[in-house]
Amino acid sequence: MANKHPVYLPFTSVGNSWQYTTIYDAKQDVVCRFDLEDWHVTEDNQGALEEDQAALVAFIVHAVNNHDALVKAMEKIAEGTEDEAPPFRSLPRGEMQRIARDALADLVGAAAGSGS
Repeated sequence: MANKHPVYLPFTSVGNSWQYTTIYDAKQDVVCRFDLEDWHVTEDNQGALEEDQAALVAFIVHAVNNHDALVKAMEKIAEGTEDEAPPFRSLPRGEMQRIARDALADLVGAAAGSGS
């Protein structure tokens, strides 16, 4: 399914109140808003649900912001194995591992410095 609406990265999030957390695109347009009222919040579970909502929003923002890096790493690995007939061309295992490690380091580093 083609996306007909441009996606402006990076996404960020803001905890607007105890109830709402909003994800914004790079132009500060609202992408979506999470509402704890949709999660059957009570006085007893509010604190735990706020933490769950914050973690979910952080996960979504991180995944979206790093999607292109993951695709690029996978394409690089796939380039080495695209031939369908012998002799198969493939990246050496060490090179595939290096690409995967580099992509992972970029993602983990981005998550540590993202602050949503």
